Amino acid sequence: MPIHNSDVGCLLTNYDAVEWAKCEDVGDGTKKISFSLKEEMNCEPTPADTLVPVSNHGAVMQPLSRQSILDEVEKITEKFPIITVNDFSHGYRECVFECVYNPDTNQVKSITHHVVIDINADLKVTLAKIAGSARLYNDMLIYDITW
Repeated sequence: MPIHNSDVGCLLTNYDAVEWAKCEDVGDGTKKISFSLKEEMNCEPTPADTLVPVSNHGAVMQPLSRQSILDEVEKITEKFPIITVNDFSHGYRECVFECVYNPDTNQVKSITHHVVIDINADLKVTLAKIAGSARLYNDMLIYDITW
């Protein structure tokens, strides 16, 4: 799956960012490569039309940009000036990337991304201060690829 605004599927060169990796024989002539990246806060997508990732998760997938999220939040706070965002962060953790492929033909059979995002926000609404967090689970499954 190409990363953000690119024809390339993976630009990861910082192998210290890898938590673990393995390759398994699936048993039908295909292999499954799996790896997980170490936790990363406020990671950014690779800039449009470049091959230079600015974050490890951005080298493998299309993470949400912190600034693009804050831009959307600003649209809300403009409509409701009683809301102030004091702090916002998001961290990608326990993300697992899998690829099943045929080593004889180098054709990919399936790609799976299991992504976990921790979201933290600190807001002020009129005189009340609100701190909250959420965890988002997002799975992307690509299969039945025709060559």
